[in-house]
Amino acid sequence: MGRRQYSGRKKKKDEFIDWDQLPRRNEGFEKYYKLQKLVSNDEIEILMQKLAEPLPTTFRITSCNQHGTQVRDHFIKHYYPLIESVEVDGTKVSPPVLLPWYPNQMAFMLDIPKTIIRKSPPLKLLQQFLVLETEAGDISRQEAVSMIPPLFLHVESHHKVLDMCAAPGSKTAQLLEALHTPADGKETFDTLLPSGMVIANDSDNKRAHMLVHQIKRLNSPNILIVNHDASFLPHFHVELDGPNGKEKSYLKFDRILADVPCSGDGTFRKNISLWTNWTLKTALGLHSTQIKILKRGIDLLANGGRLVYSTCSMNPIENEAVVAAALKSSKGSTRLVDVKDEVQELKRSPGVKSWTVCDSDLNTYPSFESLPKDLNGKMAKSLWPLPEEELEQMGIERCMRVYPHHQNTGGFFVAVLEKCDDSEVSLEKDIPEQEVSDEAGKKAEIEQPILKKQKSSKFEKRLLSAENRALKAGNRYHELDPFVYIKDNDEMLDKIYKSFKMNESFLKKDLFFVRNLEGTISRAVYVSNSLFKNIIECNRNRVKFVHGGLKIFVRQDFGSLSKEVAKDTDVCVFRVQSDGSRLASHCINKDCVLSTDLSDLLIFLDHEAVTVDYFPEDSIFRKHFETLPLGNTLLHVDLKRENSIIKKDVYIPLWRSVRMCNVMISNAEKRTLKLQIEGPKYEGDQNVSTEKTA
Repeated sequence: MGRRQYSGRKKKKDEFIDWDQLPRRNEGFEKYYKLQKLVSNDEIEILMQKLAEPLPTTFRITSCNQHGTQVRDHFIKHYYPLIESVEVDGTKVSPPVLLPWYPNQMAFMLDIPKTIIRKSPPLKLLQQFLVLETEAGDISRQEAVSMIPPLFLHVESHHKVLDMCAAPGSKTAQLLEALHTPADGKETFDTLLPSGMVIANDSDNKRAHMLVHQIKRLNSPNILIVNHDASFLPHFHVELDGPNGKEKSYLKFDRILADVPCSGDGTFRKNISLWTNWTLKTALGLHSTQIKILKRGIDLLANGGRLVYSTCSMNPIENEAVVAAALKSSKGSTRLVDVKDEVQELKRSPGVKSWTVCDSDLNTYPSFESLPKDLNGKMAKSLWPLPEEELEQMGIERCMRVYPHHQNTGGFFVAVLEKCDDSEVSLEKDIPEQEVSDEAGKKAEIEQPILKKQKSSKFEKRLLSAENRALKAGNRYHELDPFVYIKDNDEMLDKIYKSFKMNESFLKKDLFFVRNLEGTISRAVYVSNSLFKNIIECNRNRVKFVHGGLKIFVRQDFGSLSKEVAKDTDVCVFRVQSDGSRLASHCINKDCVLSTDLSDLLIFLDHEAVTVDYFPEDSIFRKHFETLPLGNTLLHVDLKRENSIIKKDVYIPLWRSVRMCNVMISNAEKRTLKLQIEGPKYEGDQNVSTEKTA
């Protein structure tokens, strides 16, 4: 993960750093990794050379979209020729390549510097494609190795999934896509609102809110973002049907991703400042935190569930040492999974059984017992390798190491664990009270609500104590925008159902919620599934909820002229929000959907608002305008029958006042839709024929 590593001294506001001129050498880093003997002496030089090279641009196509394969084919057909036509200093730019190990040929690598992309006019079209399609949620720009951990979780639509350290959210998005991906490739109501869900957590409040932007692109009702220290993540309470009615229980997760804070020394290729700032102190300081997070993840894992532990570090003390410590504490309840037959095209090296432990000054110590007195209590015993026979019994070689020089990537580590024992083992009670560096301590701030006193394990008492300390530090949590489910008899909800002729047996009223204390519909209405609701209602005042669900209806007020007419006809002032238009298309009556053609759609996309005079006499929309009711209608265009590059069904909220109509989507959404219909354009709206460019 690497995002919490020490960033060195703060540069002055007016200080300019030419990153291209920074030296790509760090003597301490090279010395340390030569001591580790992770690769041969000849290979270590190749590894260091690769780390000094810029990281290629990589992105993947959103797999759960009905038109995902079309976006892929469109990129290959229209943008490959553009890229292959470009020369820099007389040398042709390298063409894109598919990532061979990513499923269904849905991920690409572009070995092109960003400066070249910005300066070359044909490649500006590529940049436009990447930006607009990212905004639309059709692609995700993500480092190649970052795509690996979710692939080993094999998420299915019914799974309860936890991402413990989620920000910035690229892996969370990948997990969410897997949850929504239809087995047969066909979009249905059940694929848009599956029974499972993803809970994404991050300990940093600002980063947790950053997750919202990353996730909102996918328009999923099955995501819940929370803000807690992952090593003290509370149990989520749920109500389950029991012999005596509803009974409270702890939620156990089918899949957990623990992509933990790390030193990030596998990210030298993109994080240039590491060449100056790398120090072993970061990894030493994070080691105990990483163990705590992994142990907590195992504790929250369901029997038969799978957990992936990952870092963007190559350091054994952040990887094999952490996994071994957690497995030893699990007392046989958890095992390492042999995944050599999964993601077969991915080149990987096995986990290591021996490594050299150093202090922050790179002095070596063969054993914990050999530490001098001044380091006692500062370096955990778990930093050292367990006896080789213990590591062999654990199958530590089943861990995976991804090195940059093998497939032109960053460095990464992945371990796949499985809970194999029904017994409830509270791993956290065994966490040693180890000192960590001041820098690591700052990264492990606790911002959690006070839990009510229960019959507490040793861990729960420590959790409560930590939260009390957080209170004294001024970290009290106030739920400013609570999730409150709307009552079944709410008049406005009834009006929305009546206006859109929705069938309650299809989408129940009790799944709609608002974000205010009163629980009344004011500006926006959100929707979730029943598991999401169960978690919200059973964990009030004990879990810090940041964001979740899908905004499906929003208030849309009329202008003064239309307002009087609307009042007389009792028009509903709520409309479908563009985020929820696809889900709404499965729920509202077909009488509330107007199907038209591409020519009408383009008129809407080219104008902020239109009157009937914008449309030709034979226009489908013009013929329906007079009978179109005031307020909201869902506009539908079947691009599969039109001359469009991307063939898909488009659903857009349409708002009609007395004189005007307009589609209720952002300008960015309009630009993306036009790109998918017409293909790339140069600035100034001049069409480009990409085939002729080659």
